[in-house]
Amino acid sequence: MSAVKQLYQLQEIEQEIDALEKEIAAIEAQLSGNDTLVKARNDITGLEQQIAELKKSQRNNQAETADVTAKIAAAEKELYGGRNANPKELVNFQIEIDSLKTRRSEFETKEIGIIEQVDQANAALAGAQANLVRLESEWQGLRLELTKKAEDSRVYLIELNKRREQLVASIPPDAVSCYYTVKKQKGVAVAKIEQGVCRGCRIQLPARQIQQARGNRIVQCSSCGRLLFMP
Repeated sequence: MSAVKQLYQLQEIEQEIDALEKEIAAIEAQLSGNDTLVKARNDITGLEQQIAELKKSQRNNQAETADVTAKIAAAEKELYGGRNANPKELVNFQIEIDSLKTRRSEFETKEIGIIEQVDQANAALAGAQANLVRLESEWQGLRLELTKKAEDSRVYLIELNKRREQLVASIPPDAVSCYYTVKKQKGVAVAKIEQGVCRGCRIQLPARQIQQARGNRIVQCSSCGRLLFMP
């Protein structure tokens, strides 16, 4: 087998190795964290905090309602207890009671609104928790699948690296050195010749270079400098 054909095979193996390493890295990145799960958990935390704040507001509102109710009871006791016969003071008590009842009505209306918000938040929390359970179940299955895929890829990667080492050992050192020099410069070191055209730069090649490549000699494209391979 010609050295240039071996170099082309080496390139194919190394390209496969590069693709496999990127695939493994992508799988490892995916396994390191699930953004969908993180968001689902954050949604639950946010709803729990919202419910806690609503319940705190509800307790404060209930305390305000109880305080106003106690003041109403005290004012009504003065108004209807018969101990105070001063008409002006009685009128003032009645005005105070009416004002306190208005405030209590506002607190009671607020209480209804808070209860509705708590119910809505609890319903949303239940939905978010059910969604998290579903996502975690799906993630467990996907994680097992990804882990297996990564393990298989690592095994195959070891095999590819062994094949690469064996192939490099069978190629003349000067050819290997030339290959890696061009690869460092161009990224892709070996280009096929198809219909007289270098597939690396898509330039029509001189007949002399085509003839040299056909003779399995190591020749570089006069345009892009890549090693030419005639299939």
